[in-house]
Amino acid sequence: HLRDLIRDHGLDECVRLQGPPSDEELHRLIAEADVLVNLRYPHLGECSWSLLEGLWQGKACVVWRHGYYAEFPDDVVAKVKSLPELSATLEALAGDPGRRARQGARAR
Repeated sequence: HLRDLIRDHGLDECVRLQGPPSDEELHRLIAEADVLVNLRYPHLGECSWSLLEGLWQGKACVVWRHGYYAEFPDDVVAKVKSLPELSATLEALAGDPGRRARQGARAR
């Protein structure tokens, strides 16, 4: 279903579905990313290593506003609670490299 949505919306060039990467590939992918989106749901009390890795690398990150993720400071991660809010947040981050840099610096 996701592949169909990506194709139907012409996102083939900018959206990649990634299986489980090696540690080396994960570090490289995070380094290449402008924004990391971590929408773990439902939350079962666990932490996401890829999110922590992204924060350590100083990347702008978007998370669902619930559970463990809601505890991150608001100026370190962008928190969303709905799909419309996710869309607006991604558009805002995509259009503002300065905001991404500031958020990433605070994360680091």
